[in-house]
Amino acid sequence: MQQRKDCSMGKCSISFASPAKDDIMQIRTYISNVLKNKKAARDTIDIIERAVMSLSEMPERGRKVLDEDIDAQGIRFIIAGNFVIFFRIDAESIIIIRILHNKRNWRELLQGDSKQVKE
Repeated sequence: MQQRKDCSMGKCSISFASPAKDDIMQIRTYISNVLKNKKAARDTIDIIERAVMSLSEMPERGRKVLDEDIDAQGIRFIIAGNFVIFFRIDAESIIIIRILHNKRNWRELLQGDSKQVKE
């Protein structure tokens, strides 16, 4: 079995694909400006950040996606409050692909995004 360069020693580096960076900004903006709740925005982002950082120690704890096309791309997910964090474990790092509200049509969004994400 081939070991990952950084992940095999117990701590993986984490990077964010552009769509995931956009997701974080949109989540913060929506909760803060549309829902008019700055504290909830901060709390939500904190929950998401803690969940993402927890992947650095145990990336395989994320579940596989129950969709053949998406699973074939090695995409896994974890839940953080009302949000689903989709990621891929690369040879040397974890790449956060999307962070989506659990009520969104994530299959459609991921099928388009994951084909473009090469970061």
